[in-house]
Amino acid sequence: MSHNLKTNNPVSSNSYVSVVKTTSKPSFPKKDQAIVMHADDNPKLFDYVKEIGDIVGPKHISFASRISNNGICIYLANSNLFDDLLKSHASVTISNIIISIRRLVSPTKRIIISNISPYIPNDLAENGIKSLGLQLTSLSCS
Repeated sequence: MSHNLKTNNPVSSNSYVSVVKTTSKPSFPKKDQAIVMHADDNPKLFDYVKEIGDIVGPKHISFASRISNNGICIYLANSNLFDDLLKSHASVTISNIIISIRRLVSPTKRIIISNISPYIPNDLAENGIKSLGLQLTSLSCS
């Protein structure tokens, strides 16, 4: 017994594709959008989120959680919000405790120089790097 199913829906498969293309995709938070604060024992996660939300606006907080080493990580809607937050508030007060705000990931760049001849003295290599306008963070020769 065969049945011919007919639908009265005039929507073609092309319109489904166009709907999918026009629907906004959820954006997952990135590391450069996150702030980290030290978590004290008394305040709850909500207290941290509320304090940051009072500054940047609650709709600009995407995600918050406790992390290892007694930390609180709060993801903001975009990385520009962090820059604005840090310019206006380097720290926040939560339950009468002053807590500093920092990035989850430092925006520094690392350049690794390898295979330098052992006959080139370290101070000569350091001076060459400094002459390029780069700042040395460490120099380990092993």
